[in-house]
Amino acid sequence: CSDSKARICYTLDGSEPDEHSPDYVLPIVLEQSCVLRAIAVRPGALSAAVAEAVFSKRLAVRQIALFHPPAPDYSAEGEQTLLDGVRGSKNQSDGKWLGFERVDFGVEIDLGRPQKIRRLALGLLNKPDAGIFYPNRIQFFASNDGHDYHRIAELDESLVRQMTCCDQQEFGVEPADLGARYVRIRAENVDRSVPGKKAWLFIDQLFIE
Repeated sequence: CSDSKARICYTLDGSEPDEHSPDYVLPIVLEQSCVLRAIAVRPGALSAAVAEAVFSKRLAVRQIALFHPPAPDYSAEGEQTLLDGVRGSKNQSDGKWLGFERVDFGVEIDLGRPQKIRRLALGLLNKPDAGIFYPNRIQFFASNDGHDYHRIAELDESLVRQMTCCDQQEFGVEPADLGARYVRIRAENVDRSVPGKKAWLFIDQLFIE
């Protein structure tokens, strides 16, 4: 802040900061993923603008493999795009999205060793006018040997459809007491057409925390 008399107040849970929020004095140590929001405060006045940053603490990934390759025009940096921590914009052509035309999305992740997993999620795009839809359902699987997988959670169509009002959304689960080395995530394409378009799935990020 350029005003030397101002305090910087912040929150770590995504809530609106005010003059009663903690002051930023020393560097903040983040123990887990969070949404940091901050404002400048002077006696009797708050800044109109709220600064916001999203921090994701992710588990290290040893190997990642896609079940189907993305379309050539929407392949970005391949599967590594899903792990680079950079969110895509609302423009599917910004080079930050993987696009899958009329095929399901599937990915397998090897964490290198069994680890405790708190959260699994996908970042998805919804632009029906461009033929881009949220999936019918999303399934999450885990394994310790890479062969025998068990389903740990599913977001079905009714849950996914509740978010169709949003053009970008993270769809995830927070499994209880899950320890695993391997994870699979599948997102089922709606596999339907709109006039002159085909059904697409667009994914920008994979979250394993």
